[in-house]
Amino acid sequence: MYTCCASSLSCCESSSLPVSAAAAATAAAATAAAATVAAAAAAATVAAAAAAATAAAATEATATAAATAALRAFSLSVLQQQQQQQLLLLLLPIYISSTYSQPVAAASAAAAAAATAAATAAAAAAAAAAAKRFSLSQLQLCSLKPQEADAQQQ
Repeated sequence: MYTCCASSLSCCESSSLPVSAAAAATAAAATAAAATVAAAAAAATVAAAAAAATAAAATEATATAAATAALRAFSLSVLQQQQQQQLLLLLLPIYISSTYSQPVAAASAAAAAAATAAATAAAAAAAAAAAKRFSLSQLQLCSLKPQEADAQQQ
């Protein structure tokens, strides 16, 4: 079978050349399509790696915030224990002297013991309130996105 050339209508040649040119063009198009698919896969891999890095950073920020909150709670607990010990050390001489003296001193010791108990109860109530505020603030921070939580902690 013969096909006319593009340059001249009178020039004709065998059809094997246009068929092999068409095959080469088809192969080139398939190669370009494969390259496009490979580029899209590489872009998806890069996007997945970026998402994983973002998730890792968010996890690290959350862990840091939790560790900071735990340290704050522990510091508050230690401070309250120290205050209670100082109060008891201040009231101990009153208690001892009232225990070994007259009945009026015994009443004074009872008052001191009641004051100690009241101070201890007040410190416990303050610790409970602080723990509740801390727990509520942590719940609020946990419900926020990492960027919002960082902004609220500062």
